[in-house]
Parts: sequence; C-alpha cells; structure tokens
Amino acid sequence: MFFTFDDPKQFDGQDLWWMSFPKIESRKLIFEPFGEPAAFKVGDIIRLKHKPERSRKVLKVEWHMHRYQWVYVVETSANDKGWYFEPYWFEDKIERVE
Repeated sequence: MFFTFDDPKQFDGQDLWWMSFPKIESRKLIFEPFGEPAAFKVGDIIRLKHKPERSRKVLKVEWHMHRYQWVYVVETSANDKGWYFEPYWFEDKIERVE
C-alpha cells in the first residue's frame, strides 16, 4: 500500500507520533552539524513528552544527517535487551527534568 503523507485524511483518527518529523527540503546528506549546538548533553536527565511518568538519561548526542538536527539516544527498555537499535528522539519530543 502506498501512502502520501501530505494527505491527513488518509490517517484520520490514527495516532501518528512516528510521522511528526519535519519534511525534508532536500535529499542531500549533511554530515557536519551546523546551527545551534545540542540542547542536551550526555548524562542529562530528561523526560519524553508523550511518556512523562519516567525520567531517562541521555546516552548519546548525534547529528542526524537527513533531518539536519541533533538527536538524543536515551535510556529505554531496548537498551536493557542488548538490541542493536538505539532509540532516539529529536529535541522537540523531550524535556529536561529540573
């Protein structure tokens, strides 16, 4: 099945948290960070905005060469299971715990 993500009627009523990334203006990869420095550092305690009941630690800060933004690898149950996949979030999906 082919989806055009520009048409919100196709996904009416569905929780599409995984599609809440900004659109890509170009397919060119940018390997070097530019703009503002990372908002969080390794070791910072954060919360996921959609799961605020649990505090988590930032494990890695990396540059996302497709989205041109910093991404933050945080503690999840996937880390405990030894999976290869490292779940990450963009800055607008996490908040610092004071």
